[in-house]
Amino acid sequence: GGNMYYRVSIAQINPEQKDAFVARADELRDAMQALPGLQSVTFIQTGEGEAVGLAVYDSEESFMKAAPLVVEIMGGFAEFFTAPPEQSSGPIIWSM
Repeated sequence: GGNMYYRVSIAQINPEQKDAFVARADELRDAMQALPGLQSVTFIQTGEGEAVGLAVYDSEESFMKAAPLVVEIMGGFAEFFTAPPEQSSGPIIWSM
């Protein structure tokens, strides 16, 4: 998929709430699966109290359609963030 579109979120999460964060992600799974064009969502623990979220969409168009719904879903995680997540997005330029 050369037109896949990615959103990267760097989140600061209260380390003591990691299990609750994962439980909330499980609760929001259906809402995430219903997002237009969403292929996968992965959270990676990149440090104590830091996680990187990677969301993969089938196109930039799907990403744009999903954006207002994503704001609602991210709100479901807000209590775990110790700072607003840094977010960026864009197309693949190379993969294997």
